[in-house]
Amino acid sequence: NENATTGTITILTTAVNNTGTLTNIGAGSGTTTISAALGTNVTTVTENSTTAALTVSGAVTVGATNKTFTNSNASGSSLLTVSGGVTGTGNVVLNNNSAIASGITVATTTLNNTGTLTNSGTGSGSTAVSAVIGTNVTGVTQNSSTSMLVLSATNTYTGTTTITLGTLQAANTQALGTSAAPLSLG
Repeated sequence: NENATTGTITILTTAVNNTGTLTNIGAGSGTTTISAALGTNVTTVTENSTTAALTVSGAVTVGATNKTFTNSNASGSSLLTVSGGVTGTGNVVLNNNSAIASGITVATTTLNNTGTLTNSGTGSGSTAVSAVIGTNVTGVTQNSSTSMLVLSATNTYTGTTTITLGTLQAANTQALGTSAAPLSLG
């Protein structure tokens, strides 16, 4: 996004399903929005612009490989927001490698992939999940010593919540899934 104004770039195709990585770069100040569906061939979505936020508002489908969302914004303030929901079979990895609070935000529509959700960023900024983590998710793992994972929805997953490194903040008693969902430390 090289737009020098506050305008936006929006991708509205039937589906974005290129093989590999989708990266937002540039010096523009507008928002880049992907409102088209994001298919299984896209394995990584990266926010790497210091000035232009990236919003994925289309439905995201996870395939056989992990779907990784990364904010690698070293010196800016641009967020990576996923708000169109996540389904499919495979794992979701969130890597906030920036110092931005809520540098990766999963909001609005349910995160309900059949697989795990892992926070493993290397930055000091937090990762926020306010969307419901659904019943298909088999486990949630906090695996970053520097990037806190914040869960704030009334989540319905029953898999294990694992904290191997760092801090997981639960905003309410149901943030860690149903009462049947075990908690593992270490």
